[in-house]
Amino acid sequence: MKLKKTLSVLLTLCMLLSVQGLAAYADDARPVNAETVSYIDENGEPQTVEAVALTPGAGLIGAAGETNWYVLEGEYTGDSVIHTFDAVANLILADGASWTITNQNTFNLISENGSLRLFAQENGTGTLRLSSRIYAGSGDVAIFGGNVTTTGLMADTRNGTLSVFGGVVHADGLYTKDLIIAGGETDTASMTVNGTVTVSGGKLNVQSANSMALMSTGDILISGGTVTSVGMNGLYSSSGSVSITGGSVTATGRSMGISAASGVSISGGTVNATGNTMGLFSRGPISVTGGTVNISGNTFGVYPSAEDAVVTLGADTPDSSYTFSGFLPNATVTVKDGQTLTDGENDYSGTLSAEQVAALADATLTCKHLWNWVIDDEPTCGAAGKKHEVCSVCGKTQSENTVLAPTGAHTGTIVNAKEATATEDGYTGDTVCTVCGQTLAVGAVIPATGEAAPDEPTGSDGACLLCGETHDGGLFDGLLGIIHLVIYILTYIYGVIR
Repeated sequence: MKLKKTLSVLLTLCMLLSVQGLAAYADDARPVNAETVSYIDENGEPQTVEAVALTPGAGLIGAAGETNWYVLEGEYTGDSVIHTFDAVANLILADGASWTITNQNTFNLISENGSLRLFAQENGTGTLRLSSRIYAGSGDVAIFGGNVTTTGLMADTRNGTLSVFGGVVHADGLYTKDLIIAGGETDTASMTVNGTVTVSGGKLNVQSANSMALMSTGDILISGGTVTSVGMNGLYSSSGSVSITGGSVTATGRSMGISAASGVSISGGTVNATGNTMGLFSRGPISVTGGTVNISGNTFGVYPSAEDAVVTLGADTPDSSYTFSGFLPNATVTVKDGQTLTDGENDYSGTLSAEQVAALADATLTCKHLWNWVIDDEPTCGAAGKKHEVCSVCGKTQSENTVLAPTGAHTGTIVNAKEATATEDGYTGDTVCTVCGQTLAVGAVIPATGEAAPDEPTGSDGACLLCGETHDGGLFDGLLGIIHLVIYILTYIYGVIR
């Protein structure tokens, strides 16, 4: 009985040591002395945060259930690992920092039951070189900046997500449930994804010597960025589908360029798929309805393996262009309803005949456009308009800025008219178009009338109301004043009743 207890204690100690590796788990081994550190956040914006400078042998970092910030500064080469547990650990690679972890016996950067996020500073020159893998067990790994070289990036293959939003990543392999590439540059020699691969930006380069290249059990979704994948199969979804809506994709396989179990859809971007046997293989439906697409295989270009699988072609985007080295004989190929494709000599619509399918080999298909005029600027009576043509099928435009002549039919109205007064001139008004504002006719001056109604006579100052003089120079001057007064009164009465 004592022997069993002793062996149990020894076994427990061995397990703890093997899990701990070189990381110290004691609370007093956690780094202290936080400092204000700048970094570039997930939105590309500069930020500052209180972070602790990591030192070699710091051991377990990150308080359980909390968000913790650490910074790697200076230069270090050694076998100390970085280990977080049940926390969100944010690591900032300081500009000019150069850390190399040489321990090959255990994971070098570990996020256990938590998440691990790597950021860079403004210049993005910090470097982290790992002789073993980055690992997030039951958690996620996200890289936003810096330069990381590792033998492998591993998020939990059951429910973890590996994301690259920025920086430069070189890895011997990527292992995760879900993979997100949204920025930066990522190079890897292999990839195992047990969920969904999503590429929306950045560069992803997969060069596999002896196995599948970009491989997933789930869907592969590419909407942007640049993807170059070379391996046994370039893009391979063993249980899901491949969807390409944008970006640039080059898939090269020693067997197949693109292979999917549930279907392949290409509706945008630039796609070059080449295989020694088949360029594109699918057990489900295949649709190519947009983008610039070149599918080539030494045996077949496009191979829909299911008997009821249909290949649908269409032109849903401007400048769509497709080249296929050939199709599986007796494949069912249709062109979308209401659309017609052309190779310059032959037109293709509806369900194609076997002869038409055979004629597609090495032909370049484009949309047979249906042009309609669209008015950009309506012409007015005095100003020209603009129009262009747009294809009602694919949306391609041409004849931009075609001039529409002015209509010449003005609608006039009189403005600035003014009546003349006794002392001020008037104005007949200008004729102006109410639509375009052009002056159609210039008005004329109306002279002042020169007639003013006299003031009411007062005579309070003894002056003559007609001539303004004082008539007090004798009999004649008095009679003259009386005559002036009569004239004034008559003039006043006339002015009032007129």
